[in-house]
Amino acid sequence: MKRFLLIAFFLLIPAGLQAGESAVRWLPLDRAMKEAKKEKKLILIDFYAEWCGYCKKMKRETYSDSKVVERINMLFKAVSVDIEGNKEFNMKGKKTSEREFSDSFNITATPTTLFFKPNGEPIKGVPGYMEPEEFLDILNYFGEGWYEKMGIVEYLEKLPK
Repeated sequence: MKRFLLIAFFLLIPAGLQAGESAVRWLPLDRAMKEAKKEKKLILIDFYAEWCGYCKKMKRETYSDSKVVERINMLFKAVSVDIEGNKEFNMKGKKTSEREFSDSFNITATPTTLFFKPNGEPIKGVPGYMEPEEFLDILNYFGEGWYEKMGIVEYLEKLPK
């Protein structure tokens, strides 16, 4: 019996640790694109600026919320992009900077969250700061595929109050 409990303990520990993750698994964009395609997951890109107060608030309050963390890590490949950043990555065989990538989607307001299909095709962007509860609704809208069935306003109106 002790042996069974010991085995069960060691088998359950990794699952428990993963289920209670405390941080979003942020990936470099090129890696997120590859993994999303392979795992058939959507891509969530958080566009921010170093000077942006609401970006800092969203990182501190929304992206650290345990339910938000769990939902993002379960349904998405997450990327954080500084709209003024010079960090480079490969995109379709070409080196591009964070700034150039942001400019290609006309990101001028931060924070902005942009969602992509696993093949890299953009779905929609959602501008502005969001509290954890409202961000969870947005994550569910995209992550559960509701964006293919109805508009976001219709989806939000159907949610229980």
